[in-house]
Amino acid sequence: MTFCLEEREYEILMAKRPFGDCVRYIESKFGNIIKLRPGEEVLPGLRVIGCGKIPVAYGDGWIILPITKPCHGSFVVKVEISAEELEWFRKKHVSGR
Repeated sequence: MTFCLEEREYEILMAKRPFGDCVRYIESKFGNIIKLRPGEEVLPGLRVIGCGKIPVAYGDGWIILPITKPCHGSFVVKVEISAEELEWFRKKHVSGR
């Protein structure tokens, strides 16, 4: 299974910034945050890219994470997710920590 942002409902919360700015934005604005290692799966088919611990915020029906596009910089995006995806996310990342 692959995850394509362009096939999802999403909102750009911060655009074309250094990766560190995106990390600080997420950490300062949201309460429910987990930190993942680079390459770790956020949702089936979606892995985080970056350095250090990468913050991913979550709530009912959404996740917020930094996305980096080569030659464009990093973005913070809020992505709508299904109830099943949220359950998978919570089982994998919230329950076991």
